[in-house]
Amino acid sequence: PMPAPKPSALWLLLLLGSLFPLRGLAAPGGQPEPPQIRGEAAYTFGSQIDFQATLPAEWSEQSPQVFVFWQAQGETTTHQAEMQPAEGGYRHQAILAQGAIRPFAEVRYWFRLQFADGRTEESQPQSFRYEDNRFQWQTLKSAPFQVHWYEGGLEFGQALLDEAQRALLASRNWLNVPSGADIHIYAYASAADVQSALQLSGYGWVAGHADPDLNVILVALPPGLEQRYEIGRQIPHELMHILLYHKLGGDAAPLPAWLDEGLASNAERIVNPDYAWLLQDTYARGELIPLDDLCPAFPRDAAGALLAYAEAQSFTAYLHDQYGRSGIEALLNAYADGLACERAPQVALGKSLSQLERTWVQTQLARSPWATLREQYPYLLLFGLLIAIPLLVGWRYHPKAA
Repeated sequence: PMPAPKPSALWLLLLLGSLFPLRGLAAPGGQPEPPQIRGEAAYTFGSQIDFQATLPAEWSEQSPQVFVFWQAQGETTTHQAEMQPAEGGYRHQAILAQGAIRPFAEVRYWFRLQFADGRTEESQPQSFRYEDNRFQWQTLKSAPFQVHWYEGGLEFGQALLDEAQRALLASRNWLNVPSGADIHIYAYASAADVQSALQLSGYGWVAGHADPDLNVILVALPPGLEQRYEIGRQIPHELMHILLYHKLGGDAAPLPAWLDEGLASNAERIVNPDYAWLLQDTYARGELIPLDDLCPAFPRDAAGALLAYAEAQSFTAYLHDQYGRSGIEALLNAYADGLACERAPQVALGKSLSQLERTWVQTQLARSPWATLREQYPYLLLFGLLIAIPLLVGWRYHPKAA
């Protein structure tokens, strides 16, 4: 065995260590760890982001210029700003204009140092999710869903999760959708809350919303008797928009509004019962909206929008009944290829949009029991009068015997 070092040798080692201190811990391979920029970001939803950077002492002593860069998910613009010295490092407060960051998007940020000698150093990117932090969110997970809510117990959260899974299975009757990334569902306790979240981010008045490229769904589910119905309506509807994006990617944008919203409306657990009556009444008055007019967008007024949803739901259901899931998928692919609204059905289904529309009206509206009853109403009324008048006359002149 080797002899133990003499005390004089130990003192020599300690002395050398004090004269030549280590500059940092050794990294794997014997190399010292490089200096790192430590960064943080805190935000006030709809208002501002506070970026902070702390530099290693050897860099801070050189007083470099410090810049922060950030980019929101789905955006192509990279923002940058010079940071100012502050207690403990450097700081920049970014004031958010309306529409600068969409709710619940991931935000990447990083820092860059510019030294007087022209040398630069850059940090590794970090990220945070731009959640609506006005509320304390609870979360439940079951792939591919994460549901978030702030009012109600675990039973409510589980109901959201169960409906999302049910709607995903039901969607396979309409689409063959590949599995994708996690889908986040945020349930607000009032329409006013979700509207304020969207308005703070530059959106107009909306009660429910889906951002397909973010895999985010926002719904308004106030407590009350209708909450269960609304869960089964809003979550499947918005989920279908997400699934269409998963299937077509960026090519989902050219879809006509009647097909996009028609598929989403048919995904609802219970189709709006007012649609059938509204369609029949509007058809009888000759005021149906031509489907070609519903290709770019739906009407903005409430009455026009309701009729547009009713037509889209009925017409899309008719196409599914006639051509099945393969027909719907062929139609989606034709529109994704950039074909015109009138032309795509001709390529996918063998008939133009106007031809399909005429057949839909004839088979679903003109020949429905409600339409038949309405068409026969004058004759039924005359028949009723022919029967009623003799009965009334007979009753008048042949009163019952006492």
